[in-house]
Amino acid sequence: MAEPVAQRKTGRPAVPALVARITAATGGAWAASYAVTAAAALLLADPIGRPDAVLVATLPAFLLHTVLAVRVFAVATTARAWAEIAAITAAGALIMVLAGSEGTP
Repeated sequence: MAEPVAQRKTGRPAVPALVARITAATGGAWAASYAVTAAAALLLADPIGRPDAVLVATLPAFLLHTVLAVRVFAVATTARAWAEIAAITAAGALIMVLAGSEGTP
């Protein structure tokens, strides 16, 4: 079973692991929510127009960012937290590239 984030066998706080989780919860969650929001805005731009697409895509981003920040501290390892953040960010970026290339000749 995984040990708590703040304590290891030595009894000292695991500061590097905690700093990595805080960084993942702030910067990583921001990057992932940005990628998903931008991808959703690109996908929704044609059916509902750009201003409405940005608004509709931005509102769930606040929920996504919060869920990701909580999830970072809920997983067993820091590597798992970063892997999940990276996967979500990569998926959003891939959708952005694919959706953005539809309009080019």
